Order: sequence, then structure tokens, then C-alpha cells
Amino acid sequence: MIENTAPRAPYNLTAQATKNSISVKWIPGFIKPRLEYSVWYRAVDLPEWRTLKIRARDSSEAVISNLSPGREYELMVLSQDQHGDGMFSKAIKVVTKSGNHVDAEHFRSPAGSFVQIGKATISEVRLEPEGFMVLWDAPEVNPHMVKEYTLKWYEDYDDNLVGSFITRNQFYTIPFSYLQEGQTYYFQVTTVSSNDFETNSIKLEYRAPSAKTRRALGVSLAVGVAVFILISVGVCYVKNNKMKGKAAANEK
Repeated sequence: MIENTAPRAPYNLTAQATKNSISVKWIPGFIKPRLEYSVWYRAVDLPEWRTLKIRARDSSEAVISNLSPGREYELMVLSQDQHGDGMFSKAIKVVTKSGNHVDAEHFRSPAGSFVQIGKATISEVRLEPEGFMVLWDAPEVNPHMVKEYTLKWYEDYDDNLVGSFITRNQFYTIPFSYLQEGQTYYFQVTTVSSNDFETNSIKLEYRAPSAKTRRALGVSLAVGVAVFILISVGVCYVKNNKMKGKAAANEK
């Protein structure tokens, strides 16, 4: 069988910058099995490129961290198949926000740009039918200043970012396919304030259960729901009989 579809690199790159990070999204090009992505980036005044490998194969977004404020970066996305054949997207340039950047919303307050924000606290990783739900508590210091959260997970405690998602909620559900069975991951939540100040939570270690364990938990949950329904039906039945008995007694 001959494929007539022409290969295409990732395209339509969009980016959003803070002081120390850049969030980039893209549209996948030609879809192949086992397609992997990596983000190549560099400061425009330096010749050396760095790479951020995206471990979740069906992800089309990434967060590049530990960047310098007020600096221009060039980045592009590489897609590769299992044979190592790949194509680069067109490069885009993004400038991180400077350290003295003040949003118009906070310009009315002279001290606004100096107000910091506390750290989020990861409270739980819960198995749900759709995937792994990570929940966290809002910062105790200035929680009203939270603009968004970035949930990240690593294969190593200090490095090797696997994936990330941006949300305004205090939870996010990671699909099962994004985490490898039996692999230990380290979750971290970055809180971004309305004046683009960032804080990182303490990392939480989590070992992804096997599919067998997930199925067993699913069966237990289903049994629990069934038992609850049976108990509820039984209680309603007893109450209904009592009411009928009282009605019959009143008629006599």
C-alpha cells in the first residue's frame, strides 16, 4: 500500500511567555504511529540549541522553564517517527517578560508589582475513569492573585520533564496513555500570579499503577456503586411498605 499523503511538519505554533517560561502549542502535521515531539529552543544571541523532549506522544503543547526575563528566544518543534525520520516546524521568536513588567491592572497600585504569591500544595492523585486526577490547594499567600497553574510531571526528581498542562482550575486529569505503567513520576504545580510572578510547589512522588490494578479498582468502584444502589432501593422499599401499612391502619 502506497501512502499518498504528503508529510507535513508541525505548524501554527503559538506561544505565551512569562518572566521565566514560555508555553508553546502547535498543530501536528502528518500523523504517524509512535510519533514523538521535541521542542528546540535557544536565546537568539547564543548559537547553542537546547531540546525538551515531550514524552507524551499525543501531546501538542509544552512549557519551557528556567528562562531569563526580558530575553528573546527562538524555538521550533521537531516531529520524529520510530525510524528517526523527522521534520522541523518553522521557527518563531518569543520574548520573555522583563523583571520590571507591570500589568495595567496593577499599575494603579504602586506596590502591586512587588506583591508575591505563595505556593500551591498538591493534595492528592486520584484514579478516575478518564485518567489520573491531580488535585492541589491554592496558595495561602495572596490566592486572589492566581492567574493560572501549570501542572508538570517529571521522570526524575530534579530533571527530565515529561509533560505539562496549563489550567485555571485546582485539578487536572491526565489521560492514562500519558503515563507509563509502573513508572515513578514527580508532579509539580507552578503557580503564575496576575503580575507574572511564579512559584513552584513541592514535588509529589507517584507510581503509576498497572492496567490490571486500574481494572481491579474499577471493578471495586462498580461493585460499591451497585451495593449503594441496592441499599437505597431496599430503604425506599421498606419506607414505602411502612407508609402503606400506616395508610391501611388509618383507613380502618
